[in-house]
Amino acid sequence: MPFFENAPVLYSDLWPVWNAFAQLCSRRQSGFGPCPLSMGDIVLWLDENGISGTGRRRWYIKLIIALDNHWLKKAGEKEDQK
Repeated sequence: MPFFENAPVLYSDLWPVWNAFAQLCSRRQSGFGPCPLSMGDIVLWLDENGISGTGRRRWYIKLIIALDNHWLKKAGEKEDQK
C-alpha cells in the first residue's frame, strides 16, 4: 500500500510524545482556523501525567511544539488548496 510505504518510522521512545500531542490536539482552540496549542495546555498535560524533571519536561515541550508547528503548516496548506 503506498500510504504505508511512505510512512515515517516512529521510534518507540517517541510514542509517549506522539500520544501527548494526539491528546492535546483534542483541546485545540479554533477561531478563523486552527490555533496553536497553548503552552498552558501543554504544561497542564505534563502535570496531569506526572511528567517531572526539567530536562524531561523541556524535551516533551520542544517536541510537542515541533509537531504542532508541522501540523499547523499542513493544515494551512490544506486550507490554501480549497
